[in-house]
Amino acid sequence: MANSFGQQEDYLMQPKENTFFHQFDKWLEKVTNFFGISVFIVMVISVLLGVFFRYVLVNPLVWAEELAIYGMIWLGYLGMGITIKYNEHPSLTFFVEKMPPFLQKLCKLVANTGVIVFLLVAIIWGFDYAINSGQFRRTGALGSSMTIPQLSVPVGGLLALCQFCLHLIKERRKEV
Repeated sequence: MANSFGQQEDYLMQPKENTFFHQFDKWLEKVTNFFGISVFIVMVISVLLGVFFRYVLVNPLVWAEELAIYGMIWLGYLGMGITIKYNEHPSLTFFVEKMPPFLQKLCKLVANTGVIVFLLVAIIWGFDYAINSGQFRRTGALGSSMTIPQLSVPVGGLLALCQFCLHLIKERRKEV
């Protein structure tokens, strides 16, 4: 049945509010949004303080720019999971849509497998690199361990993998 916008309404495909996956999905988005908003606020304050001290007080803060850069990196990796949740990442589907249904499914399977492998590699090697190499290196201006900025890759990858798996489960339920 189509609604007034021409979109299909199928109430069987709507997620049930009490399922574990739906609750986990909501919780994961809330946690990600909380950390993303917190990082964004710290980033904005850091930039504003940096500009104020540099141009008004003519006494620049050496750490403000570095903090904003690491915040931007964290935002990018946190946003990756949210982008996957809403299926808003860029994809090239022109040629795939021209293929027969069997090849379309095969391409989708290969692409999904590639995404999962990539995210697993980013998580495993990212944690290893952040823990083993980050503890011996320090940031230039902040003087903190490089583990904190380097953890953005595996943490963002883990969030993206969770969202991707939830997305695959939702797709699978729509097919059944």
